[in-house]
Amino acid sequence: MSQNTILNVLSSPNVFIEKLLEKKGITNLTQDQKDVYVPEFASLLEQRISFALIPKLDENHKTRFVSLLENESTTAEEWNHFWHEAVPNFEEMLKEELRIFSTDMLKSFE
Repeated sequence: MSQNTILNVLSSPNVFIEKLLEKKGITNLTQDQKDVYVPEFASLLEQRISFALIPKLDENHKTRFVSLLENESTTAEEWNHFWHEAVPNFEEMLKEELRIFSTDMLKSFE
């Protein structure tokens, strides 16, 4: 997974979710259904990633994390930089969490 792909997932989790739904053949959702379900799944994805990464932060990075979280204008690029700096194997961890999430989500539609 390239750094651009990671940045895209972090900045647009809804797009990642929509692609997963398409992969499963779920293409006939109405816009109202998408407006409800895609953000819910994206929120679950963000939670899974956070739950995996936050315990890896040292005290300095925890402080920085809170600062970024409280700043409403924090950009996706800033988050990407932070995670790469704070978690040495960030890309591998993210890939694994995306793989698990994708598998679980796709299974839920079987």
